[in-house]
Amino acid sequence: MRKPHKHPALSQIIFCVGGVCGGKGQAEVPKQALLTRWKQEYLWRACHISFSDCLGPCELANNACVLTATATVWLGELTPEDYQTLAEWAARCKQAARLLPLPTSLMEKQIQRFAEAGSIPLERRNA
Repeated sequence: MRKPHKHPALSQIIFCVGGVCGGKGQAEVPKQALLTRWKQEYLWRACHISFSDCLGPCELANNACVLTATATVWLGELTPEDYQTLAEWAARCKQAARLLPLPTSLMEKQIQRFAEAGSIPLERRNA
């Protein structure tokens, strides 16, 4: 049996705030606005948020990873509206006291983060 976490949550979002994502310079993540909303609305138990200097994939800008007990969803090229939508989703999960599906507008931003085994070369090719 796994040891229970002291402060469990329904989900977690990890936001990439790296400085060179997508080659576009500093990622435009509304970090302070997100933290303020999470604190004001006490969204931590519905959805914990974290910020990472490098979440990858680096060829895209403004990435996030949504983690739940049953799924991991990678999102890429998030817009300011998408960050708002994620906050609203967390608030709805809190209000419903359960995990709700991610909105369709966010699922359209889903990326395939990992390759299938055997589909990519794992060794360096000699030039």
